[in-house]
Amino acid sequence: GDPVPRRTFAFAQRMGELLAERAAEALAGARRWEAGAPIEVAQDGPFFVEVENPFFVVLSQFGVFGRREIAEQGDTQGVVTEVQVLKVGDASLVVTPNELDPQIGDLYRDRIGEGRHRFTVGLGNDELGYQMPEAKYNPTCFACVLFVLTGNGAACPAAATLDCGTTMQNNIGPGADPVFQERIGALIDQTHP
Repeated sequence: GDPVPRRTFAFAQRMGELLAERAAEALAGARRWEAGAPIEVAQDGPFFVEVENPFFVVLSQFGVFGRREIAEQGDTQGVVTEVQVLKVGDASLVVTPNELDPQIGDLYRDRIGEGRHRFTVGLGNDELGYQMPEAKYNPTCFACVLFVLTGNGAACPAAATLDCGTTMQNNIGPGADPVFQERIGALIDQTHP
């Protein structure tokens, strides 16, 4: 009954307790999982995705993509990755190699349709940064790349006018979104006719 101040340990504890209570209630009323549930897996990959973020191109030399090196396709630098869509009984999972903008996760779940359980699994098979809709992309965010990399980001003439948060800086580029949406969309259509 007493309000708990937000952004405190007490608030986090109370939220955890409430979540646990709801989970226990949901489990108590849940039907048993089908032991022999049919499993269907659709996969696309490996395929090439261009890395347009100049920070990632430079930082790839220092292991930002783990032991994987930037791949080259002609004059284009990128990474090789994969995506999957799985159906396990009445659960559907879209597995993507990045963290999704909520709009994209909703798009995938909507495209799956009226399934009982619809999930998106980000960073499920790779780690490529954020994926956001191409229309949200701000191409000016990389204007200060040389200043930032030399430790002098504030000296960039455009620094004061740029609004480039973590999502923009940790995104491989605007061209990734249409590639992933097309490939994942085809897998959803294949598994959810």
